[in-house]
Amino acid sequence: MAHALVVLRLAKENQCKTGLATLSKCKDVEYVIESIGIKKLLDVIVTAEDVSKGKPDPEIYLLASKKLDLNPSECLVIEDSVNGVKSGLSAGMNVIAIATPFTKNSLLASKVIDNKLIVKDPKNIEQVVKERILKINKSHLKVKK
Repeated sequence: MAHALVVLRLAKENQCKTGLATLSKCKDVEYVIESIGIKKLLDVIVTAEDVSKGKPDPEIYLLASKKLDLNPSECLVIEDSVNGVKSGLSAGMNVIAIATPFTKNSLLASKVIDNKLIVKDPKNIEQVVKERILKINKSHLKVKK
């Protein structure tokens, strides 16, 4: 969870909108985000009750981007599972994978995302996210000119 706090704070420092897209139940999500004190850092929360299909279907991420009033290509997804990565990529979003002790082997073996975008050490998440935010912002500045 520590990396989630780092990412949320970094997003807010960079004036990014933030959302949580999870297939957990709303009441469970509310309990957790209140307990760890991140509710105020989230602009949008999308849970299992909001969608009809689970990951790897992109529905949950497309709904989150719609609620954030962002194009999918303007969104950065942080995921820790192969299905989550597939979901974000299918939605047309930028994705970074966080390898946990439970998902590291499957993420690396799946080849669904470039190894450079798989954070193997949580201490590196801040730098990787900063680089992706800059890249997303630059690509959208070019498009808007």
